[in-house]
Amino acid sequence: MTKVTCQHSGIEFEASSTRTKQHPLIATLKAEANKRGNYREVNEALDAVKKAGGYTTIESYMQMVKEYINGKAQKAKDLAQRHAQDDAKRKSQQQAETELLKANGYEMKKVVEVENDDRQGEYDLVDRWYLFSPDGRQVSRFQALDEIKRGAAVVLAEIATAKAETEAKAKSEAEEKKAKIATHNAALQDLDAEIKRVENENVQVIRPDVKIDWETVKSLPYNAEGSYRRHDCIERGTVSGVIVYRIVTGTGYDDDGYPSYWCANPTSAGLTEIKPSDDDDPLGINDTFRKFF
Repeated sequence: MTKVTCQHSGIEFEASSTRTKQHPLIATLKAEANKRGNYREVNEALDAVKKAGGYTTIESYMQMVKEYINGKAQKAKDLAQRHAQDDAKRKSQQQAETELLKANGYEMKKVVEVENDDRQGEYDLVDRWYLFSPDGRQVSRFQALDEIKRGAAVVLAEIATAKAETEAKAKSEAEEKKAKIATHNAALQDLDAEIKRVENENVQVIRPDVKIDWETVKSLPYNAEGSYRRHDCIERGTVSGVIVYRIVTGTGYDDDGYPSYWCANPTSAGLTEIKPSDDDDPLGINDTFRKFF
């Protein structure tokens, strides 16, 4: 015989071979669990008790394992019992509500509805059941019970008020949005007119390679409604005492936009006027954006 340490309890015991990894009592418990179909629960109990500790012998360890398993089983039984009680209570309440609805003239009626209509004469007819009030209104179960409790007139008045408030809010939001769009469109037209004026009074130049302190002279409201140009603007600075404009367009596609530079007297500013062959904009990107944006 040789002494080995049980892999589950950590307690030493005598065995005929060092290949034995678990105490015979535990081996028997696991074999029985395998037959009963609760092998996983038993393994969980073995690990939980080992982690908790507080035992010194294999007998006390086994007792704690059994108590753990019984406790889990009892908890599951108690939970199932509570669920059963809740379900019975719910069914009883539902039956009482159904009887109350019938007593007050509310009844379920079958309604034939069209489903899967392909707009070419092919469709399915489906029977569905809905609750109707004594005066023929289709209502939810909650609303029907509320009408019985507080009176149909009161409930319907509240529903009508809520609907009116919702419609009024939607109308107000639509009008506000329309006003924002109108304001934006007006601002956009004003910006485009100013862009056109700057372009007519200046010539386009290659981007200056000197630092310029830009001042915004024309822009759109930051919260411009649904605008793909909400950051478009006209900026102004000076190079060698000469006014230079930077027009930024296409900001809806690129937050930085596509800038072009304009100056009435590029020679005095030491700037180069853009020609069709200039390498700075060989594809005419700036010109394209000025036309379309």
